[in-house]
Amino acid sequence: MIKTYSFRGRSYLLIFIIIWSLTITASLIWNNIHLRKMTLEMAIHEAKISLEKDIIYRDWFTRNQHVYVGVSEETT
Repeated sequence: MIKTYSFRGRSYLLIFIIIWSLTITASLIWNNIHLRKMTLEMAIHEAKISLEKDIIYRDWFTRNQHVYVGVSEETT
């Protein structure tokens, strides 16, 4: 025997499906925005670290006048 749903039951099911779909869509959009924000923050942080490394290396190179430095008391 096949059970048929009443009109009220179908409308509740349809409302539930719509609300569930909107919830999943909102969650997807929220996660996408958050992921983009975190990726941008990480990229900026890594760029700052890379720039700082380059500045430190150039400062060291300027003080020593060449890449390879002999061992002395100042440069171990």
